[in-house]
Order: sequence, then structure tokens, then C-alpha cells
Amino acid sequence: MAGAAELSSDPAAAGRTLRLVTDNQRNIAIVVGAALALTLFTGVLGPVAGLLFTILQILFLVALAWLAYRFWRENRSTIDTMPNDRRLMLYGAAAVLALVVVTSRFWVIDAFSALI
Repeated sequence: MAGAAELSSDPAAAGRTLRLVTDNQRNIAIVVGAALALTLFTGVLGPVAGLLFTILQILFLVALAWLAYRFWRENRSTIDTMPNDRRLMLYGAAAVLALVVVTSRFWVIDAFSALI
């Protein structure tokens, strides 16, 4: 008795299998698991976890800077042909965004202070 993949006219169908978990579900589970691990880890090893979290934040900021650099390199000719006022607005917005991301750590307040 032939299987369904053998009866199909699509030659690529023979290699396909039924997936019980989609890629999105797997990715969400990874993020939730990482968040849970960080939460538990922070409670157990406070100062060490704080240091590791700071290192992760720095790595994230470096990744954002790298992506901004790549965007600038790939669109350099488009940016160069922009009128000066538009280019100034683009660079100003990028500077404000960088300032917000870098200083966001200093903005943290507790819920009680936010209500007052």
C-alpha cells in the first residue's frame, strides 16, 4: 500500500512530515523559557544575575548599533540624495532614539512614585 507522499505528484512532498509545533510556537516558547529562567536566576543569584543582565543589555545595544550601521551602509546613496533638511531630520531622529535607548535605564521608577 502506497503512502500519501508516494501518490502525490509533487516530488518535494515525499520529504515533508507533519509538524506538531510551528516555528512561531517554538520561538515563543524559547522567549518565555528564557524570561522564566532569567526571573528565577535573578531571585537566586541577585548580583551575578544583575551583571549578566547588564552584559546582555550591552550586547543588545551593540546589535542595534550594528543594524543601524548596516542600514546606513545599504542606503547610503539614498541618504546622500536626500535634501539637507530631511537628512538632518533623519540624523536627529536617530540621535534622539539612541539617547532614549541609552538613558532608559535611568528612567525606571516604582509604581508608587508614578501615582504621585
